[in-house]
Amino acid sequence: SVLRTEEQRYGRPRQMTQAVADSPATWRATTSALHLYATLRKLAPALVDLLCLYTSLLNGCHYCIDDAAVEALQHGWPAASLLALGADRGEAFPPATTAALDFARAVAHDPAGVTDEQVARLQDHFGNEAVLEIALVVSMKNFWNRFATSLRIPPEGKCSDPELFAALLGLSDQLRSG
Repeated sequence: SVLRTEEQRYGRPRQMTQAVADSPATWRATTSALHLYATLRKLAPALVDLLCLYTSLLNGCHYCIDDAAVEALQHGWPAASLLALGADRGEAFPPATTAALDFARAVAHDPAGVTDEQVARLQDHFGNEAVLEIALVVSMKNFWNRFATSLRIPPEGKCSDPELFAALLGLSDQLRSG
């Protein structure tokens, strides 16, 4: 079974796997959703990780914040950049990244409220395929945030820096209240 395989590989099944293991249909759907990230062709993994983290911060998903922070750190984002997601992003990130983050914020808060200007800003920096991939990443992360949070799936403890993780949770609270 998948639970036994993960126990052999990781020493224990992951929290997400335990949550979906009782439903073959849910297992297949979530596995397919994860596969979407592996098929991206135009976006740099570091940008994907930053978008996943930022979306998770906006949605307050502790499980996904833990997971995305580790991925972002592994792809070269320094902790200071991750914490700058709550600041004036225009100062901390290049214009293309800022446009993608602004789009992520709009989608997380009100997908119907995404403006033509926001999409045009993305298109100024990215080709059509990349814009579609950004929309996919942000939309899928919103799905994962809601899925994990609604089922109260706890963080795995992947972020080996407890101070950074605590700071990110505080940043999430700030982003969601302001």
